[in-house]
Amino acid sequence: AAGIVAAGAMTLYGWHEIPRMMDTERVTSWAEVSNTQGHTRPLVRRLETVVPPDATFMPWDYNLSHRIRSLSSRLRVQTRKTRPLESLVREYDHGRLRTYASERRLDYQDGRAVYLLVPARMSPQIPMIFENVFGERGLGFDISRPIDLMETLYWQRTMRAPLVLDLFAVR
Repeated sequence: AAGIVAAGAMTLYGWHEIPRMMDTERVTSWAEVSNTQGHTRPLVRRLETVVPPDATFMPWDYNLSHRIRSLSSRLRVQTRKTRPLESLVREYDHGRLRTYASERRLDYQDGRAVYLLVPARMSPQIPMIFENVFGERGLGFDISRPIDLMETLYWQRTMRAPLVLDLFAVR
């Protein structure tokens, strides 16, 4: 008898709660999970078609990096893993970039294609950032290759305005 009462109570509870949980406008924590995956997947699919295997893919920050890599097994497995560009810039600004790269065994190879995904507001600074981080004063690579803006992408993040991202290629 207790089992029947428990099953009935759980059914009634589920019948009452499931429609409420599916309303992503009212349940903000659920909306964050539900909408982020739904709105991030088109961005991830586009990146999977543009960024070639064995390239170094470098999003701007950890938030962007974790979201993209969690939704793309191809970018997570087939591209070179690295720290986000923002963390390399921070270490460069503090004069610790080479030590940081050495301690974390960051594997950058001179000549490998690098794809940078950055907020569009950062785009005018990307040539200088790339020169500082990867050039003679940074990691010491040949930076004579051109930095090309591949395309502008839009990431619709839940109820907020979309984040405009620029994808650069250094090949």
